[in-house]
Amino acid sequence: MATPVDPTDDRSRRQRPRPAHSPAMMSTTTTTTTDDLASGTEESASSLLRHDPQLAAVLGGLPSSSKELLRRIERQKDEIRLLQEENTRLRAREVEVSALTLRLQQQFGATQSQVDRLKSQIRMELMNPITEEEYRAIDSLEEGKRDLLDTVKLGIYHQLGSMRAAKDAAMQRATEMSTETTRLTRENKELQQRLKELEAVVEAERQSFRRQLQEVEQRGSSVVELEGKVRELESRLKNAYMDQEQFLTAKLNASVKTEEATRLGVRLREAEMEAERYKTSAECSEQKLDILKSEYYELKLKNSQRVMELEACLRGAEEKLKTLADLELESELFVSNLAMQSGGQVSLTAASLSAAAGGDGAPSAPSATDALSNYESWLALPRSRKLAHTLTVTKRCLQLENRLAAIQHDVEFKDKQIARLQASLDMAREALNNSNSPFAMVERSVERLTNENEELHNRTVILSEENTLLRQRLEQRTADVRVLCRHRKELLRIQRVLRRLGIEGQVSDPAAAPRSQGLQQSLRPLSSSQQQQQDVEDTKDPRSISARSIVARQDPTVESLSSLFRQHAEEPLQTVTETETAAATEEKQKQAQQRSHDAEESLSGVFIPRPIQIIS
Repeated sequence: MATPVDPTDDRSRRQRPRPAHSPAMMSTTTTTTTDDLASGTEESASSLLRHDPQLAAVLGGLPSSSKELLRRIERQKDEIRLLQEENTRLRAREVEVSALTLRLQQQFGATQSQVDRLKSQIRMELMNPITEEEYRAIDSLEEGKRDLLDTVKLGIYHQLGSMRAAKDAAMQRATEMSTETTRLTRENKELQQRLKELEAVVEAERQSFRRQLQEVEQRGSSVVELEGKVRELESRLKNAYMDQEQFLTAKLNASVKTEEATRLGVRLREAEMEAERYKTSAECSEQKLDILKSEYYELKLKNSQRVMELEACLRGAEEKLKTLADLELESELFVSNLAMQSGGQVSLTAASLSAAAGGDGAPSAPSATDALSNYESWLALPRSRKLAHTLTVTKRCLQLENRLAAIQHDVEFKDKQIARLQASLDMAREALNNSNSPFAMVERSVERLTNENEELHNRTVILSEENTLLRQRLEQRTADVRVLCRHRKELLRIQRVLRRLGIEGQVSDPAAAPRSQGLQQSLRPLSSSQQQQQDVEDTKDPRSISARSIVARQDPTVESLSSLFRQHAEEPLQTVTETETAAATEEKQKQAQQRSHDAEESLSGVFIPRPIQIIS
């Protein structure tokens, strides 16, 4: 909309070149000028000019004749009339604009009220959800017959349908999760029950061990009642069997550590194989990238060489074209000279054209005499020779033009190929620099496997050191066992001596019987291995057999002492057997749990990698 123009501003702009004087002064000046013109007296004018310098300045700015002044006045009146018309038109335009503004405000108010009514209707519809019958009725209508409210209802119904579907899916998922939670809770309860059973078994074994330890202590207190040397030998034997138990425990720990080291070695080898495979794939990728780079640079070098060759050919073709242009000029000269059939004009034209061709860039500009001689030799040729030469030159020009087009096509093809190779190289660089690219993922996997490999290697070194330490302890325990075996032989020899002494004591001192009966109640049988070794020694010494049989018949103290030795030999073997049985039971339970876990994974369709376990 055009802005109204203030007529006062326009009038002020038009009156800007005029000198600034008051209206009274202007009217005085105008009447004075008309009086002077009417009277025509120069004296009054000169007197007025002398008395009023401002009037003289105004008269100097007025035109010299009254006609020009009247024309100027008429022109100013016309301008005033035009400005008044424009002002009237602008006022009418202002009235129209105000009426249009009022009408637009009314329309905007009506539209706003309609929008508010639609909002209230939509709000009411949202408060009352659409039913399936209404949806079917609206859906059966055509697109043109539906209004905005029907469209909103359809959208609401569709959204409610999607929300119901999402709710059903969520309920189904919640049901599945609840069943899964119930199953896991049941399995957890079963595992807790098994754990409690195992804890009860362990506690029972601990109680049995404590009872056995208490019994051993009681037996030790009863053995303390023996005489000095027998007490000392018994304590040595007890310490020997305790060392044997520690030796067997250390041996079992060493076997467990060895199995763990073997398992870790197998995992280490698998990790090394995985790392080698990833390294091989990474090296293959690097080799492929190097091959692509080498091919790109070779193609780039070939393209640059080809471009240089084509540029050289292009320069040669340009030189040939220049030569052909010179020949064309000569042929045109020949034709024009033949048409003129005048010798002087022909020679003059030939000289001027040869000079112009030399100025255009010929390799060596011949003189006017050489050009004239060449032209005379050209005129001396027969007409058939000249025509054949012209045809040859034309064919050569066409061939060069075709070759130039082919060279340009090759250059464009090579440029496109270079652009494609550059784009592929940029993509390869972007793939190498991208953190989510397969190359970066392979790199991270290789680094992670390398770190795991180093950790496994460190653990293997630590386990090897522990294995070495356990072997040293095993050797030390073996040496101790050998020493204990020698002590045992000495004890057996002392036992035989004691048996003989017991026979003599029984014969000489009848009061030893009650003491031997007390010893019999506190001792148990010997182990099978000690009994076998004793049998072997008895075969070497036949006299000890007869003495032992006599003592066994006459004095039960020897039997009680042998039963005590047998009990101490059987206790570590029983402990080792129970430990092996518990380990086998735990291993079977682990295998059963692993099989159940595998079955669940196979049912769920999810593959989870597991570490390899080596069971000896």
